[in-house]
Amino acid sequence: MKAILIAASVIAPLVVGVTGLIKTQVKNYDILPVINVIAGILLGVLFALSFVQEDLVLYAWAGAVAGLAASGLFDLGSSVINHDEHPPDYGDGQSETEKTIYQHKDQDQSKG
Repeated sequence: MKAILIAASVIAPLVVGVTGLIKTQVKNYDILPVINVIAGILLGVLFALSFVQEDLVLYAWAGAVAGLAASGLFDLGSSVINHDEHPPDYGDGQSETEKTIYQHKDQDQSKG
């Protein structure tokens, strides 16, 4: 298990790079997690074939883990970059209360 995680930590940045290249060609971003996993498995197999042929299955699993980690990393990065300025209203009324109080405070301070 330790070897899989070590290999996945090496493969994950490569998967993010490959996904970045593929992302420029694909219009539908919903399939990117699947592409991440497939790219991770392929990179893991290529790594195993290049260096340690006897651990092919181990590096394929590491590639799958790296693909899953890269898709989470991609989602995290895109959520930070595309931060929504208007947070969702969960229906508890707090957002309306904050708007009313702070708008009245700003208006009162601008008058006086």
